[in-house]
Amino acid sequence: MKGKKMYKKESDEERVLILPNEKVAEFFSRAFFYPCDDRVDKIVHDVEWNANFLDRAIAESSKKVKQVIVYTIIRNERKILFLKRSKNSNRKSLRLKNTILFGGHINDLYDEPGNRLIKSLYRELSEELNIQPNCKPKLLGLVVDPTTDVGCRHLGVIFDTKIDSRKVFLLRKKDTSEFIGSDKNYSVELKEADFLLNEKKALPNIFNSFDNWSTLFLRSPLSNFLFGENPRRESTLLEYGIY
Repeated sequence: MKGKKMYKKESDEERVLILPNEKVAEFFSRAFFYPCDDRVDKIVHDVEWNANFLDRAIAESSKKVKQVIVYTIIRNERKILFLKRSKNSNRKSLRLKNTILFGGHINDLYDEPGNRLIKSLYRELSEELNIQPNCKPKLLGLVVDPTTDVGCRHLGVIFDTKIDSRKVFLLRKKDTSEFIGSDKNYSVELKEADFLLNEKKALPNIFNSFDNWSTLFLRSPLSNFLFGENPRRESTLLEYGIY
């Protein structure tokens, strides 16, 4: 029918932001973190202005759409937050995995086209980590992993969030059982990120303990420029508008 939207609301279940497969197909040829460029910027523009919402249950079983996930790293200069997900984590494949990426799905409860990603990210950080960023997160790129069933259904939009503190205080009433220790109030020190990047300093099998998207980002050149000892670090980060 002419003028009919591609997707409509089917129930009162949670509705999540999605993009049709054809919009992002070129990114799903391999598992990879794609830093910002014109192609990434176009996808992010589509997410902000042209994406639709679909019942999550339908999106989970559909092979025609990608669910959009907004995630961020949280850092103080070269110190980074990483946590271990609990055995009660919502996504089975993420249970007991370490992560450096925090956020989640974008739903339509507080939708604001043009500001969807940041608004959703702020809400997730407040609800899960008791964090209220004092500066706007900056876009880093996209992450995809078509090698797994879950990865084939999701597109990650990755941001960089700087905080002034080198410690995060997690509150029991805020955390929703997503991370180990969520049954109590506790603080977490941000860790020097170079031990994740430097093979001589890295813990044994450290990459195997992280979720796939975190691993893809940590192994990317941009991650090395953010946290490594590269002599071109400052000039490169300036090019990305991050430093």
